[in-house]
Amino acid sequence: MFDKIISPLLTTRRSLSGELLEEMKAHVKAVSLRKNEVLTAAGSLQRHAYLIGKGSLTKFFITDEGNRLPVWFYFDEVFDIALCPDSYFMNRPTKYELIANENSVVLKFDKYKVDAWLRKYPKFRDFYHNDVVAASVAAEEMRAYQLAHSPLEFLAYIDRKYPVFRKRISGKNMARFIGISPEWYCKLKKRCT
Repeated sequence: MFDKIISPLLTTRRSLSGELLEEMKAHVKAVSLRKNEVLTAAGSLQRHAYLIGKGSLTKFFITDEGNRLPVWFYFDEVFDIALCPDSYFMNRPTKYELIANENSVVLKFDKYKVDAWLRKYPKFRDFYHNDVVAASVAAEEMRAYQLAHSPLEFLAYIDRKYPVFRKRISGKNMARFIGISPEWYCKLKKRCT
């Protein structure tokens, strides 16, 4: 399973050493998820990052009142590294849940192993930082665009830059992500097509 997922993803992005790939094989676990299965639960300590090999995930923020708000999406084709940043970087219980949108396969990376590989393998460090920075910039750009534009303009932006969102995310979750009602989302979809 590892070779099928990791080798094409990593070797096409950066030429990583065979030694690193062998270490990853020994320490990375493949996890299969069914649609709507919870990968990470709010309130737990999450010290893992997940590389999406197949499928997609939604990151939900859990409010103090217990509401679940979709705040980000991860796919096998774009934004393919998922984690709960409050736990992963700050070592505290997470306020997020990661849930499979469809049957999915992810590779589970332990943060302590990733940190060791970052110190040991400069090409992996470059790959990791480039991916993390690129994903962070894209997410910030999307949020800024959302704040600066109408829901219709934001939906058109998503369609233009990330058409996978509307193809693979439920209308309900897209509406909540945009910040509008499902009914209003249906009207906007018609105007965008």
